[in-house]
Amino acid sequence: MVQTDDFAVFFHLFSHLSDAVIYVDDKNQVAGWNQVAEQFFSIPVSEALGQSIEKFLEIIKAPISWGAMRGVLKEKWNWRGESARDEKSGTRRWLEWSVKPLDIHAKGIRGTLFVIKDITAYKRIEEALKKSEEWLRVITHYTYNSESWYGPDGRLIWINPAVEVLTGYTVEEVKAMPGYPLPLVHEEDREAIAKIFRHAQKQRAAYNDISFRIRQKDGSIKWVASAWQPVYNQYGEFLGLRGSTRDITKRRRAEEALRESEEKYRLFVQHFQGIAFRGEMDFKPVFIHGAVEKITGYQAQELWAGQVRWNQIIYPEDLSRLKDTAVRLRTEPNYACEREYRIVRKDGKLRWIHEFIQNLCDESKRPVSVQGAVFDVTERRQAERVLRLQVEKEKSEPPKQERSA
Repeated sequence: MVQTDDFAVFFHLFSHLSDAVIYVDDKNQVAGWNQVAEQFFSIPVSEALGQSIEKFLEIIKAPISWGAMRGVLKEKWNWRGESARDEKSGTRRWLEWSVKPLDIHAKGIRGTLFVIKDITAYKRIEEALKKSEEWLRVITHYTYNSESWYGPDGRLIWINPAVEVLTGYTVEEVKAMPGYPLPLVHEEDREAIAKIFRHAQKQRAAYNDISFRIRQKDGSIKWVASAWQPVYNQYGEFLGLRGSTRDITKRRRAEEALRESEEKYRLFVQHFQGIAFRGEMDFKPVFIHGAVEKITGYQAQELWAGQVRWNQIIYPEDLSRLKDTAVRLRTEPNYACEREYRIVRKDGKLRWIHEFIQNLCDESKRPVSVQGAVFDVTERRQAERVLRLQVEKEKSEPPKQERSA
């Protein structure tokens, strides 16, 4: 080390720094080596001082070669670089190197100053951030939903590539679109969605599963559902709204088809003059609709609740002749038949019933339930009876003799 009071004062300034400081004099020999440098490189001061810079760069495994360093020294450039060192403990230490020419004429101090900072903590944070960003990229770029972020002023800040699948527009086209998403919202839905979006922005309110139509780039219509959620930073400052929009076109079409089917079914049942049913083998209904009260006098709910069972309203004299078909319904797979019998209405009146009935089987072909329909044929039976009586009457009367002229 240069033995001058000025240099001693100069280098003493670096002795307590948290960075390694190495001074190479104008003869390209190590002339200053602080305690942190000793810790970084595990080389005591006594061994470091007096080393040539060429040897010194090799020993400490500097990220710059002697050939490159000669150019730096000759031109008196500033140089920065990074290096990684594997410690004996198995951990990796990252170092940031800063090389600066030094020329203090008044003090007679000339040479090169190496300042080496331990940036391991920063590197770990940087790596963690990269991993976090990679996770975020994977989550946001490979999702079917269009994820977005709107600033406190309502303008779009960020949106993921899924928007192109949803709308047909690229990320760049959407970002250049004033007032997104409103320009894409169907004309009939736009005013309502604009009102909801403004309220969410102004009141910092959350909205979930808001359904509306959008017009894609090719002009076709899609149904989507959007959610908007206010977001804040760690200090509680409002950062805007996080948006998530998904395609629900198939769901809406299925819902519309279901509504149409239900409406057709409702109209069918409303005008159905019989009773459609499904029940267990013990006559307990699991489904019964139609003119239940009109035919039986009982409300459907009374049959549902088990207050009265169908076999209990069959006229006793007819019940016995139905036993054969009842047995076959319980034992023969896929058995079906038609039968007529009388029932006793709630008011005590008799009605004739025509029944279509079949059993349903499980995977082992064992009958487990029955289904069918019944119709009131009382008027037909009465007409048939009147006709039969008339025929019998005519047969019993003697034939009329024709008068002779």
